[in-house]
Amino acid sequence: MRVLLFEQHHTGHFKRLSEWPDNALATSSTHDLAPLKGWWQANDIDWSHRLELIDEQVEKNWREDRRKEKDGLRQVLDQDAPAFREEHAGADEADQLIDASVRFLGHTRAPLVLLPIEDALGLVEAPNLPGTVDSHPNWRRRLPAASKTLLDTPDTARRLELLAAARQQARERDR
Repeated sequence: MRVLLFEQHHTGHFKRLSEWPDNALATSSTHDLAPLKGWWQANDIDWSHRLELIDEQVEKNWREDRRKEKDGLRQVLDQDAPAFREEHAGADEADQLIDASVRFLGHTRAPLVLLPIEDALGLVEAPNLPGTVDSHPNWRRRLPAASKTLLDTPDTARRLELLAAARQQARERDR
């Protein structure tokens, strides 16, 4: 399993598409990590600060590393599709990141790509915050719509289409 946010050589230096293996599941996040939008907005850091799980110095270092990671992720995503950001210039920056990340993951050589529902929906909150029990609503959050219509929002439908198109492009590239 390869998680986009962990696929770095070192802080802020993300692996290019050609460096991703062809024998692992590729995913944007996991249930124990912030979804992409929450990661972009540092919601995970905010929660750790709010719950006093980290001290001031750790928070400062974490925020600085996140700034570097955001810059690095932008760079690797732009290498995948330089015109992609221009095409989506009117969108919120976090939504651009999600869309570009979905497209990037779809272009990997991974035989299976998993898009967590939180990233498909563009949610900020993670299902679980490791190290907490009662101080965080782990596994108790409700998704924003009924399961029957959950994937019908324009943003979600666009992301699923982006993933499908990117997977098709990857198959054609790898023939």
